[in-house]
Amino acid sequence: GSYHSYQTHTSTKLAEYKNTVKLKEFELERINLLYSEVSGKHNQSAKENDKIAKKLEVLLDEYNSTRCDHVNEVNALTLKVRTLQHELSALKTGDEGIKDLIQILGSENISCNKEHLARKLVELSKNNELLKESIALKSVALEKALKTSEELSSALHHSNQPQVTWLKVSGREISSYQS
Repeated sequence: GSYHSYQTHTSTKLAEYKNTVKLKEFELERINLLYSEVSGKHNQSAKENDKIAKKLEVLLDEYNSTRCDHVNEVNALTLKVRTLQHELSALKTGDEGIKDLIQILGSENISCNKEHLARKLVELSKNNELLKESIALKSVALEKALKTSEELSSALHHSNQPQVTWLKVSGREISSYQS
């Protein structure tokens, strides 16, 4: 009887080992499928990450180019504003010539022809009117240039905000892909 019980015990153990091997084979097959799926997703994520990095590079180049254009436009408008302000101050000093002439005409010590001075006064008055019109036009142009300059400065300032936020978010996403 002991041989028979030994053979039964051995058969039982062999059947247990076969079942354990089948279970382990099934688990290994499942793990290989999961590994293939995860590996495929990782490769796809790496490709998407590369695409995003290339898009980021292109967008940064476009942003920097546009920003340079805006900075140049703001600088040009600032120069135009300064030029217009200088011209306005020069035009405003033109009134002083008329005031001086009126003082000369009103003084008793006139040593030249009053008729000539009167014609000169009329000519200066016409010039003064033209200067006032020119000042008005240049004032409007100056206000418009200042407004445009302020709008561009504001746009330039606001254009920095989304990029900074996007770079921070993208930096986190890229680093999470690389981890």
